[in-house]
Amino acid sequence: MVVPGSPKQRALLVNLIVHHGQVVSRDRLIEDLWAGSPPSTGLGVLQNYVSQLRKALGTNIVVTRGPGYLLDTDPRNVDSVRFERLVEQGRTALRAGDPWHAGEAVSEALGLWRGPVLADVAAEVFAQAEISRLEELRAVAVELRLEAQIASGGHREAAAAAEAAVAEHPFRERLCWLLMLALYRSGRQADALRAYQRARTALRDELGLEPGTDLRDLEAAILGQRRDLDDLLATTGPRRRTARRARPAAAPARTGRGVVSHRGLPRRHRRDRRRAPARGRRAGYREDPPPRGSPTACGST
Repeated sequence: MVVPGSPKQRALLVNLIVHHGQVVSRDRLIEDLWAGSPPSTGLGVLQNYVSQLRKALGTNIVVTRGPGYLLDTDPRNVDSVRFERLVEQGRTALRAGDPWHAGEAVSEALGLWRGPVLADVAAEVFAQAEISRLEELRAVAVELRLEAQIASGGHREAAAAAEAAVAEHPFRERLCWLLMLALYRSGRQADALRAYQRARTALRDELGLEPGTDLRDLEAAILGQRRDLDDLLATTGPRRRTARRARPAAAPARTGRGVVSHRGLPRRHRRDRRRAPARGRRAGYREDPPPRGSPTACGST
């Protein structure tokens, strides 16, 4: 795409891109281009800018529609639109338990950034809201990529990236949370606790706030070396199912008669228990009840 040379032409193009797929009225464009103080010839100058844009981009790209103009182009040609779609793909993949594809999508999205967003019009009033929105979405994308790295087992790489991200955004508690988790799972428990203290100091000294519940809970979990920290962000379905299967079965309960009660045992254990005497009888064996006080058939007490 050819970038127009005039600052006002670039501002016009950015305005149409920001409202991609929507008609922007001439009055609105004039108001935005001259920050509320347009010249008396504003309409004619605007029409001249549109004409020059059409020469640079093509007559079918900047379309006259109703009271204004519409940028009619494939969304894939607009970096901001592609960026948003890729971030959403990454978020969806992460929720579905697929951190690898999530990381791929978000990394591609972040690769579209080549410097400050909308740098050519950063001083324009009309661009401020869009700049803030895209900067926030970029920070969210960084968090999603870190989460995908940790969930995939890339703790050390995530810790290094999170350190840089926290230095850039010291008040984003989610970033600090991810940094602490990545450090802990890299075997750097002391560094994780120091990261919490730095975040707490920054929040308290600069904003007069205490860390939120999530950060405080993570600090307590690290101090207590809770085992479930190893399962945080393990979002894949099979990993969850494996973790459930690995849990030991509930201890069998002894009744007053010295036999094992089936209450509280998983169904498959109850089924196997019922079948055991039948298999013994078919093989010609007699199952005697265990003597009082002796170990039960399912393990010693």
